[in-house]
Amino acid sequence: EDLEEVVLELKRIHTKAIDKDRKVKASSQQPVIAWRQFLDCIMMDDLPKYSVGPVALNMFIVQQALLGDDMPSTGASGAYLMAYETAGF
Repeated sequence: EDLEEVVLELKRIHTKAIDKDRKVKASSQQPVIAWRQFLDCIMMDDLPKYSVGPVALNMFIVQQALLGDDMPSTGASGAYLMAYETAGF
């Protein structure tokens, strides 16, 4: 269930941050995302800032698990703190 929320949030973030200048058809609320869209989002330096609550922390966890030491330039500790604060802990 948490992973489905992360995928839905990644779809929303991609539409808001990356497709903002393109005309994109409204997508379904199914927890499905194109691989390229997934990669675009996971590689964002400030991914957790686009979300709030527990889903922000879950997105950070997925990003950290997939990228490990190759986290985008803000660094893992900065992203973790941002996600932690965004989640309201």
